[in-house]
Amino acid sequence: MDCLPVHETGSVSYRSRHDGRMHACGHDGHTTMLLGAARYLAETRDFGGTAYLIFQPARKAAAAGR
Repeated sequence: MDCLPVHETGSVSYRSRHDGRMHACGHDGHTTMLLGAARYLAETRDFGGTAYLIFQPARKAAAAGR
């Protein structure tokens, strides 16, 4: 959903499974929470209103001047 074009060299359990793509910014948690809320609302339909979930794709690449 949101990553930088960087090769990750770490060996932690949560490292990227895709070579050349790395989540190297603290806002990844916010993206995860938004996706989790979207999934919950879609699966349960336990919501009586309208929810707007706004993502900003490629924010990192834009911030890095790419």
